[in-house]
This record gives sequence, structure tokens and C-alpha cells, in this order.
Amino acid sequence: RLKENLDNDWTDETEHRKPLREFIAGQLAADSPGPTRREEADPAEPTTKQTRFVNVRDFEEAARERLDPIHYDYFVSGAQDEVTVRANEAGFSRLTLVPRVLRGIGEPTLEVSLLGCDASAPILLAPTAFHRLAHPEAELATARAAAATGTIMVAAMLSTVAIGDLAAAARTIAAEPGLWFQLYIQPDLGFTEAIVRRAEAAGCRALVVTSDSPVLGRNERNDR
Repeated sequence: RLKENLDNDWTDETEHRKPLREFIAGQLAADSPGPTRREEADPAEPTTKQTRFVNVRDFEEAARERLDPIHYDYFVSGAQDEVTVRANEAGFSRLTLVPRVLRGIGEPTLEVSLLGCDASAPILLAPTAFHRLAHPEAELATARAAAATGTIMVAAMLSTVAIGDLAAAARTIAAEPGLWFQLYIQPDLGFTEAIVRRAEAAGCRALVVTSDSPVLGRNERNDR
């Protein structure tokens, strides 16, 4: 699926597409579908000493121990000095939950409805690229997990799995999975429409338009 997802008009050949092709070509080869793990550990067996996960940070540490360092850095890094990464995390930490007591609302629930899609909680899977670097089943596994938990998955435009296959995987778990599609508007509006129609045919019920990447940031971790 590499050709399908990288031959486009919103990325530059020299600065983006060629390095990405070289970076993941070996990972997407048919005879080596999975990521390279440290010491070639069995993916079914956790390599981390911590087996009980309490919060999201615990999963991040487990990923650091399991994944090839290059792949891990790709997932966690930001551009340049990663100032925006730190600012985003600091901003998120300032959000608080306000308890509501003596309201007489009955049994509380986290269920929400967004753009006509029901979700078990106000937590969505954001569009992220190249899941195959983390697991051989790539976005197929992610789609099934989202469907199993009743949450909405935003399929990335730089997915390693075609949107039709991703949607089919989700439907093996839920008849009507919550599936949205990330869209980079193309200079060729006809091509953009074709992408939208493909997502629509796959059953995506909303578009998440990414408009903040006219210039790609330099990934200094990758340079090192």
C-alpha cells in the first residue's frame, strides 16, 4: 500500500516521500511484514518487566522497550526542538474534570454522540501514520480494537492499509463501526474528490481535514 499512500501532491518528493520510502520499504516487504524488535523478542511475550498497566504512560514505556529505537522515535518525536510537543502535553494536563454532585441524573454514562456516530466515551483514535512499524497487522488491528471498545477511529491518510480493508476489519467486530477519515486537501480537487468518494464507499461517516502542514518540520531525532 506504500505507493497508494505516498504518491500524492501534498508531500515533496525529495524532502518527504523518498526518505519515507527508504525508511519503511523493508518493513512493508511481503517477506518481512512486522517491525524489528529488540533482541528479536516474541511479540506475544512482553519484554518489559512491568506487566500491569495503570495508565497510558505505562504503555508508552512498554512500547519503548519492545520497538526498534528508530520506530519508537518516529512515533513519539515532534519537529525541531519538540517545543510544540511539550506545549501540547502541558496544555492537556491543565484540563480538569469538574465533578457534578447532587444532580439527580441517575446512572452516569460516558457515552456520547458525535456527528451522528455513537461512542462509548468521549475518546477518539486520532489519525496516525504507519502502524505497521509497530505491529504486523498494522491498522487492521487498530480498527478492530476501536470497534471492540465502541470508540471512533480516524483513519490516517498515510495508513499502511487501504481504507476499504481497514473498514472491513472493523466490521468483523461491529456491524456499524465508528469510522472517520483524515483528509489532506489536494491541489487537484478532482483527485481530492476521488479520495473522499473512496472513504465514503468504505463507510466513513465524517472527514477530519488536516490543514496545518503546508511545510513539514525537521525531525531531529531521525537526523541523529
